[in-house]
Amino acid sequence: MESCPGFPAKPWPGSNMSRTLLPGFSPALSHGNISPPPSSTSTGCRSSPGFTIKHSSSRTSPSIPSPPQYLSDLLHPYTPSRSLRSSDTGLLSIPRSRLRTVGDRAFSVATPTLWNALPAEIRNAASLDIFKSSLKTHLFTMAFGP
Repeated sequence: MESCPGFPAKPWPGSNMSRTLLPGFSPALSHGNISPPPSSTSTGCRSSPGFTIKHSSSRTSPSIPSPPQYLSDLLHPYTPSRSLRSSDTGLLSIPRSRLRTVGDRAFSVATPTLWNALPAEIRNAASLDIFKSSLKTHLFTMAFGP
Protein backbone atom coordinates (compact mmCIF):
# COMPACT_ATOMS: atom_id res chain seq x y z
CA MET A 1 0.00 0.00 0.00
CA GLU A 2 1.44 3.38 -0.97
CA SER A 3 1.61 6.02 1.67
CA CYS A 4 -0.57 9.04 1.19
CA PRO A 5 0.18 12.54 2.52
CA GLY A 6 -1.72 13.03 5.73
CA PHE A 7 -2.10 9.30 6.42
CA PRO A 8 0.47 6.96 7.91
CA ALA A 9 1.49 3.99 5.76
CA LYS A 10 0.31 1.64 8.51
CA PRO A 11 -1.89 2.45 11.46
CA TRP A 12 0.11 3.02 14.59
CA PRO A 13 -0.14 0.46 17.36
CA GLY A 14 -3.13 0.86 19.60
CA SER A 15 -5.04 3.09 17.16
CA ASN A 16 -8.65 2.46 16.34
CA MET A 17 -8.44 3.69 12.72
CA SER A 18 -10.97 1.76 10.71
CA ARG A 19 -10.19 0.18 7.35
CA THR A 20 -12.37 2.69 5.52
CA LEU A 21 -10.07 5.53 6.52
CA LEU A 22 -6.96 3.85 5.19
CA PRO A 23 -5.71 4.95 1.77
CA GLY A 24 -6.41 2.47 -1.01
CA PHE A 25 -9.53 0.97 0.60
CA SER A 26 -12.69 1.20 -1.43
CA PRO A 27 -15.94 -0.29 -0.12
CA ALA A 28 -17.23 -0.66 -3.69
CA LEU A 29 -14.25 -2.78 -4.67
CA SER A 30 -14.39 -4.97 -1.58
CA HIS A 31 -18.05 -5.89 -2.11
CA GLY A 32 -17.90 -6.32 -5.90
CA ASN A 33 -20.23 -3.41 -6.69
CA ILE A 34 -18.40 -2.28 -9.78
CA SER A 35 -20.57 -0.63 -12.37
CA PRO A 36 -19.40 -0.55 -15.99
CA PRO A 37 -18.22 2.76 -17.42
CA PRO A 38 -20.87 4.77 -19.23
CA SER A 39 -21.20 3.87 -22.87
CA SER A 40 -20.28 6.29 -25.60
CA THR A 41 -23.69 7.69 -26.50
CA SER A 42 -24.79 11.19 -27.33
CA THR A 43 -23.55 12.43 -23.95
CA GLY A 44 -20.05 11.22 -24.81
CA CYS A 45 -19.98 13.42 -27.89
CA ARG A 46 -21.11 16.51 -26.02
CA SER A 47 -18.55 16.02 -23.27
CA SER A 48 -15.58 15.65 -25.59
CA PRO A 49 -13.08 18.52 -25.64
CA GLY A 50 -13.32 18.75 -29.43
CA PHE A 51 -17.06 19.38 -29.29
CA THR A 52 -16.62 22.03 -26.59
CA ILE A 53 -13.87 23.88 -28.44
CA LYS A 54 -15.62 23.72 -31.80
CA HIS A 55 -18.91 24.80 -30.25
CA SER A 56 -17.30 27.80 -28.55
CA SER A 57 -15.56 28.79 -31.78
CA SER A 58 -18.90 28.66 -33.60
CA ARG A 59 -19.79 31.86 -31.79
CA THR A 60 -17.27 33.69 -33.97
CA SER A 61 -18.96 32.44 -37.12
CA PRO A 62 -20.32 35.05 -39.56
CA SER A 63 -23.81 33.57 -39.15
CA ILE A 64 -23.87 34.74 -35.51
CA PRO A 65 -24.00 38.56 -35.46
CA SER A 66 -21.99 39.52 -32.38
CA PRO A 67 -19.63 37.11 -30.63
CA PRO A 68 -18.66 37.78 -27.00
CA GLN A 69 -15.77 40.20 -26.57
CA TYR A 70 -13.47 37.65 -24.91
CA LEU A 71 -13.75 35.37 -27.96
CA SER A 72 -13.25 38.26 -30.37
CA ASP A 73 -10.00 39.10 -28.57
CA LEU A 74 -8.67 35.53 -28.88
CA LEU A 75 -9.95 34.45 -32.29
CA HIS A 76 -9.48 36.43 -35.49
CA PRO A 77 -10.89 35.71 -38.96
CA TYR A 78 -8.44 34.71 -41.65
CA THR A 79 -7.71 37.66 -43.96
CA PRO A 80 -5.26 36.86 -46.77
CA SER A 81 -3.00 39.57 -48.13
CA ARG A 82 -4.28 38.97 -51.68
CA SER A 83 -7.71 38.22 -53.07
CA LEU A 84 -8.10 34.46 -52.74
CA ARG A 85 -10.98 32.02 -53.04
CA SER A 86 -10.39 30.98 -49.41
CA SER A 87 -11.01 34.50 -48.11
CA ASP A 88 -14.75 33.96 -47.63
CA THR A 89 -14.77 30.38 -46.31
CA GLY A 90 -15.07 31.29 -42.63
CA LEU A 91 -11.56 30.27 -41.62
CA LEU A 92 -9.79 31.55 -38.51
CA SER A 93 -6.17 32.68 -38.49
CA ILE A 94 -3.83 30.46 -36.47
CA PRO A 95 -1.29 32.44 -34.43
CA ARG A 96 2.27 31.16 -34.29
CA SER A 97 3.26 29.55 -31.02
CA ARG A 98 6.81 29.49 -29.76
CA LEU A 99 6.49 26.22 -27.87
CA ARG A 100 5.35 23.14 -29.78
CA THR A 101 4.22 21.08 -26.81
CA VAL A 102 2.50 23.71 -24.68
CA GLY A 103 1.80 26.53 -27.11
CA ASP A 104 -0.13 24.38 -29.57
CA ARG A 105 -2.55 23.40 -26.79
CA ALA A 106 -3.46 26.99 -25.97
CA PHE A 107 -7.07 27.95 -26.69
CA SER A 108 -6.04 30.66 -29.15
CA VAL A 109 -4.08 28.08 -31.23
CA ALA A 110 -6.09 24.87 -30.76
CA THR A 111 -9.47 26.42 -31.52
CA PRO A 112 -8.60 27.84 -34.97
CA THR A 113 -6.84 24.57 -35.84
CA LEU A 114 -9.91 22.49 -35.00
CA TRP A 115 -12.29 25.03 -36.56
CA ASN A 116 -10.38 25.13 -39.86
CA ALA A 117 -10.40 21.31 -40.00
CA LEU A 118 -14.22 21.26 -40.10
CA PRO A 119 -15.94 20.91 -43.47
CA ALA A 120 -17.18 24.18 -44.98
CA GLU A 121 -20.84 23.07 -44.74
CA ILE A 122 -20.54 22.85 -40.96
CA ARG A 123 -18.52 26.06 -40.54
CA ASN A 124 -21.01 28.09 -42.57
CA ALA A 125 -24.18 26.74 -40.96
CA ALA A 126 -27.14 29.11 -41.04
CA SER A 127 -27.97 28.85 -37.33
CA LEU A 128 -26.47 27.56 -34.11
CA ASP A 129 -28.95 24.67 -33.93
CA ILE A 130 -28.04 23.49 -37.43
CA PHE A 131 -24.35 23.86 -36.55
CA LYS A 132 -24.65 21.76 -33.38
CA SER A 133 -26.64 19.05 -35.14
CA SER A 134 -24.25 18.75 -38.07
CA LEU A 135 -21.21 18.93 -35.75
CA LYS A 136 -22.51 16.01 -33.67
CA THR A 137 -23.18 14.01 -36.85
CA HIS A 138 -19.68 14.80 -38.12
CA LEU A 139 -18.01 13.79 -34.83
CA PHE A 140 -19.99 10.53 -34.64
CA THR A 141 -19.04 9.71 -38.23
CA MET A 142 -15.38 10.36 -37.45
CA ALA A 143 -15.50 8.25 -34.27
CA PHE A 144 -17.57 5.28 -35.44
CA GLY A 145 -17.21 5.31 -39.22
CA PRO A 146 -19.83 5.80 -41.95
